[in-house]
Amino acid sequence: MRILFAGTPEIALPTLERLLTLKGAEVVGVLTNPDAPVGRSKEPQPTPIKRYALQKNIPVYTPQRLDGAFEEQIEALRCDLLVCFAYGKIFKATFLALFAQGGINIHPSLLPKYRGPTPIQAALLAGDSESGITIQRLGLRMDAGDILGVKHVSLSDFPHADAVQAYVAREAAELLSDIFPALVDGSIKARVQEEAQATYCAMLQPSVGKIDFSSESGLAIVHKIRAYTYYPGAFCLWQDKKLFLYQATFTQDISPGTVGEVVAFEKNKGLGIALSDGMLWVTLLKLQGKREMDSASFFHGNRAIIGQILQ
Repeated sequence: MRILFAGTPEIALPTLERLLTLKGAEVVGVLTNPDAPVGRSKEPQPTPIKRYALQKNIPVYTPQRLDGAFEEQIEALRCDLLVCFAYGKIFKATFLALFAQGGINIHPSLLPKYRGPTPIQAALLAGDSESGITIQRLGLRMDAGDILGVKHVSLSDFPHADAVQAYVAREAAELLSDIFPALVDGSIKARVQEEAQATYCAMLQPSVGKIDFSSESGLAIVHKIRAYTYYPGAFCLWQDKKLFLYQATFTQDISPGTVGEVVAFEKNKGLGIALSDGMLWVTLLKLQGKREMDSASFFHGNRAIIGQILQ
């Protein structure tokens, strides 16, 4: 089976690696985003998928647009299947028609819940106890194709979105391995999504991580911290700088201070921030321009934060 793999970020890399080992799979090309500026230097850098594909001598395609000229290039590959994982662009009907067996997409949620680009963050933000991985047929509507395989993931095992993503990256490759023989021999069974159950998530903007101590509950703040560590970051303001909160717990203790005030440091709990419904105990944090620290290290270098009100 001749395969074009479409993907861009690190989460898709184990799936591409696994495809190269599967019996009956021949990866004849990789489709990924163009090089983009990274870091302070803003030097264009290849995507993780492109970097790996070049190491393996796999032809790489990085079009700005999936237009007619590009479709002609892909048509010449005579592909049987398109395998997509976090590529970042929508495929037109004319593009999908180039693949004899269509395309499949790997999505890190239990579809039809959380269709869209940020399903892991959406599940954590909602406080869900589990999420998952779905492999589905590619269609013209985003993440709406028939379901071919599912794996459930317990979210309670992970401190934040990055940890979930690392696990999903590995397990997605395993799930693809499980269903691939049935794809090859044509015995794969598909299940139509329940459209009435569909929910959606959007791209993350940097501003969504701003914590509002006056209006958000302690539990909602903890969920925000788990969802947005390390991007885009859950943060408040102290001394006109962003203070990123990376790990925290919530207790319903009666808070002794003004909402948003750092009222205490306790060795076994962390920095205590007063809330309207209890206390937020921060154990890992980072001041803008500084390194990440545990709460004890931060407190010893910033004792003046006690009594300060975070905005």
